[in-house]
Amino acid sequence: MSRVDDLVALVQSANDVYLVNPTRNARMAYILVDDICELAMKSWLQMRDSNWNPISHQRDGRDYYKGFRTIIDEVRSRTPGNQDLHTLLNRFESRRQQRNHFFHDQNLSGVTVADEECVRAFCDLYDLLRMLFEDEFVASLESNQIARAQMVVIRLKRESYAAQWVYELFEQAISSKITLHPGDLGHEYHSIYQDAERIVDGIRSSLESAIDECQAEIDRINGLKKKTKGHLKTCTDLEWKSRKLREVLNVCFA
Repeated sequence: MSRVDDLVALVQSANDVYLVNPTRNARMAYILVDDICELAMKSWLQMRDSNWNPISHQRDGRDYYKGFRTIIDEVRSRTPGNQDLHTLLNRFESRRQQRNHFFHDQNLSGVTVADEECVRAFCDLYDLLRMLFEDEFVASLESNQIARAQMVVIRLKRESYAAQWVYELFEQAISSKITLHPGDLGHEYHSIYQDAERIVDGIRSSLESAIDECQAEIDRINGLKKKTKGHLKTCTDLEWKSRKLREVLNVCFA
């Protein structure tokens, strides 16, 4: 396995932790995302420069490793002008502060992580891997259908926070194919492992069908000889919905 394949395998494990019980495992998954982020950056730095070393210095026979912010600064310095990546790194830097509270401040051991916050961290991790490793990351996903399906589902979950009906398309796509019901513990986890390829195809098909249905109704209304204000409002709403669906399709499958 390549270095990138190893990272994708770790991401798959983190996805597992989250999807098997999102409500209970959000904080643990959030921590895993933070750890994989650091490992990904170190891997990228060493892949670009075989002489790169994560050790900052030695003292009294002990190795002292570079801190998280130092690693981020090194990635920034090697990617001048990549504002999208730098913005992403800023968010991971902020998350590291929260993550440290879980371990270094006993008074904050009960700090929780909201499901939406955890999902956004996952999506940022996927984007980080794509930006750093580009074609290698894409190729690795093509050979790991489970990880790819997990990422599609988690990205879809993120989009559903702004529009719940988006995620309902996913539920409709798989509800007749598995024994679990939407909302059951491990629903997404088990459905992906039963048939990852079908899950991905089902989500894509549901989104594309919904777009086609919007367009068909828009075309029907535009073909009417007389249109009411209600017709015009319906067209406006459908055009918005179609744009939203196309955005979701691009986010999940770009």
